[in-house]
Amino acid sequence: MGKIFQRKDRNSKDWYISYYESDGMRVKRKIGPSKTLAEITLKKIEVEMAEGRYLNVKSKNKIKFEIFTEEYLKYYAANLKSCRKSHQVRIRVLLRFFKGRYLDDITVLDVEKLKTERSTEVSSATVNRDWHV
Repeated sequence: MGKIFQRKDRNSKDWYISYYESDGMRVKRKIGPSKTLAEITLKKIEVEMAEGRYLNVKSKNKIKFEIFTEEYLKYYAANLKSCRKSHQVRIRVLLRFFKGRYLDDITVLDVEKLKTERSTEVSSATVNRDWHV
């Protein structure tokens, strides 16, 4: 269930709604100066959610890791020629672990696993340098 409210920390007369989406994410939206409009908007969203028609689809820009690295290297090839080779080597290591994955799917745990596995191959200093890309 959502709620309507006015912000007490402001001198505004605007009404807001607050509700939770199906994925558990809380949403707050400013509706305007009409309390009735805020109530109607909230009820409409609640009905749409109950009927499975609520489509507050956020456009996620899913980018694969290898596509991102290509763009990254293009930038560095144009702007930082002095360290381009070292960046290419380090990105090659990262690609070995993250190729085929989307950027938003790579978690902190994945990075820690990479660090642990990489430290069995090279020194700790090299592992640290790999993260300065």
